[in-house]
Amino acid sequence: MTNWQRLSIYEQMANIGSEVNRMFTWQKKHQPDLARSATRRAVALVNETLVDPKNSNYGKELQTLRQLIVRMSKPPLAKDETQPETLINFFLAYGLAVRS
Repeated sequence: MTNWQRLSIYEQMANIGSEVNRMFTWQKKHQPDLARSATRRAVALVNETLVDPKNSNYGKELQTLRQLIVRMSKPPLAKDETQPETLINFFLAYGLAVRS
């Protein structure tokens, strides 16, 4: 069992959310190299979450999340697409759950 697999799904998602938040932060600061690095880390964490046996029931959702992260890493986004604030708020719930 890896250290990542020892974390709960809430902790895993909160960590993914931290990287996604960094991705958006670096995008806003016009730092594409740093934004790409954060994106790669976020996708790698989603991949680790996907192969964690305890998360086998969440495969489709995690794959969709991975696709969404990749799409959102390549602005500009259309007005009808998921906006950064929506994804940040999604992950915030996991961060709050871990802290409580």
